[in-house]
Amino acid sequence: MQNISTVAEFRNAIRLLEDEQASKGRLLKERLSVVYESLMPINILKNTLKKIFGKTDMIDNLSGSALGIASGLLLRKVFIGKSGNSFRKLIGSIL
Repeated sequence: MQNISTVAEFRNAIRLLEDEQASKGRLLKERLSVVYESLMPINILKNTLKKIFGKTDMIDNLSGSALGIASGLLLRKVFIGKSGNSFRKLIGSIL
């Protein structure tokens, strides 16, 4: 970096450094997002199964089905709980 002799050059240097910092921050956030997605348990499981079986369509369908069943059971458990209300049980079964 060269010596700064005027206020205008100083302000310009600050602006350039702020722009550089902002672009590096965006790049870091993008990389962090990629790492976060790859470390999610369902993605780790899918990638492992893809390596073992090699068929991506079957694995995607299997993981989607498992996730759907698990979320349905959890939703029903949360909605119904220990309620003896038959209306809530009916709605929980529909959900």
